[in-house]
Amino acid sequence: MQVSRKTFVASTASLAAATLLPVRRVGAAQVVVSGELDPKYADFDNLVVQNMVNNNIKAGQFAFGRGGSVLFAHGYTNSVDPSYMRTLSTSIFRVASLSKAFTSACLTTLLAKNAFTLETPLFDYISVDQPLLPSQHPDARLPKVTIGQTVAHTAGLAPSGDNDPEFQYRQIENDIDASGPLTQEQFTRYVYGVPLQSDPGKVYAYSNIGYYLLGRVIEKASKRPYYEYLKSAVLDPLGIDDTVLSATAISGRRPNEVAYDDDDTGLSVLDPRSKTMLPLPYGGATYWETFDACSDLATSAPSLIALIGHYAAWGTGGRAPGSARAGAMPGTEAVIYNRRDGIDYAFSFNRRPDDDPFNTYFRKSLDARFDRGI
Repeated sequence: MQVSRKTFVASTASLAAATLLPVRRVGAAQVVVSGELDPKYADFDNLVVQNMVNNNIKAGQFAFGRGGSVLFAHGYTNSVDPSYMRTLSTSIFRVASLSKAFTSACLTTLLAKNAFTLETPLFDYISVDQPLLPSQHPDARLPKVTIGQTVAHTAGLAPSGDNDPEFQYRQIENDIDASGPLTQEQFTRYVYGVPLQSDPGKVYAYSNIGYYLLGRVIEKASKRPYYEYLKSAVLDPLGIDDTVLSATAISGRRPNEVAYDDDDTGLSVLDPRSKTMLPLPYGGATYWETFDACSDLATSAPSLIALIGHYAAWGTGGRAPGSARAGAMPGTEAVIYNRRDGIDYAFSFNRRPDDDPFNTYFRKSLDARFDRGI
C-alpha cells in the first residue's frame, strides 16, 4: 500500500505513540524491524518504516553513531511473504557511489605516505598512453588531468548520466567483439580515448569513471589489487569485516546480501553476443566488478558508520563535519552523512525511489529528528 507523502508526519506520529513492537503496520504493509529495540529511538524506526512503505521498498537498513562507534543499527523487511529474506542490521547492501568514500579513505592513507600528491598527473602516473579502439583519439588535455582534480570531480572526465562509459559497457564489449566482460586494463584504455568534457580543473561534473581511475592509482601506488589494499589499509584497522566486492551475476550474491529490486531489464553484459535480457542489477546495466573503486562495494550500515567516524563522507582526509555522500544505482540507494553535531548516520535500501532517487525528503525528516537530540 502506498501512503501519501501528505500523511507522512501524521502516520509517523501515530506510530510513535504505539507500543514498541518488532513488527510495524502501516495500512496493509507489514514491516519487520530487526535489531535491539529501544523506546527512545522508536521514532527513527517509524521514519524508516514510513519511507519504505511510501516507496515500496522491501529491504532497508539504518544506523547512526559517534566517533566510529555504533549507537543504533536496525534492519527492516517490508514484506508479508514469510519466505522473503529477513533483513538484519548485519545484512549487506550494494552501496553504489558510497564506494567512493572507501576509495577516498585509501587515497588518504597513500597521501600520508607521500606515494603521490594531489597535483600528480593521473594518466602519466597509471602509465596508460594507448586507447582501446582504433577510432579513438586521446584528448590533448589529458596530461593536465591531476589526481586532485579527479578526486574533486573537476578533471573534465565524462560525467555520470546518459553518456557515462560505465553504462555503455555492452556497447564497448561489442566494439571489440568481446565474448564476455572487459578486463580493467581494456576499460582503462577505453576511458583514455574518451574526450574530456571541459578543461581540467575548470568545471565540476560528477564522474564515476574518475573514481574508477583512482582505483587504478591506488593499485599503482600500493602495488596490490584495489580490494587487497582497501582491506589492509582501511577495513582491517577499523575492524570492518563485511565489506566485499559485489558480484554482477545473481548466482554470486552472498548469503547475507539482500536481493536488489528494480523493475527494468537490459541486454546482458555477461554474454554480450547474445540477446539475453537480465534485470538491471544483475547484468542488464553494467558489469559491477569492473567498477570496484566507484560503484561496486557492498557493506552494512554499521560498517559505514565505522568508516565515516574516521574518514570524510566526501573527499579525502579525516571525518569532515557537514560532508555527505549519496549513491543510487538500479536496485540500490544509500547515503552517509557526517553531521556537524558529531553524529554520523547511514542508510541503505534495495530499491531506488523513482521520484526521489536520493531520498531527499527522508533525509530531511531524519535531520529534523536528529536536531532534537538523541
